[in-house]
Amino acid sequence: MKMMWKTLKQAIGKQKDKSNFPNTFLINDQRITDKQEIAESFIDYFPNIGKASSQNVPTSSKHFKLFKKPSLQQVIFRADRIRL
Repeated sequence: MKMMWKTLKQAIGKQKDKSNFPNTFLINDQRITDKQEIAESFIDYFPNIGKASSQNVPTSSKHFKLFKKPSLQQVIFRADRIRL
């Protein structure tokens, strides 16, 4: 089982090699190298990303259901109305 996961990770390019991981991050216009500070910045950033992103989405007068594709259940119920 362990060998299978190793093979899958190699196939998708997910290696344990961390050499491509950046040594520094630019946070609030400051270059940060301390791993603890980087981790804390990620902890601060990610819980707020949804709220911050949603503020950039324009409001719409259209009902949200207009953007939603019909579910499989809705399609099946409509299919029984088809007459040939």
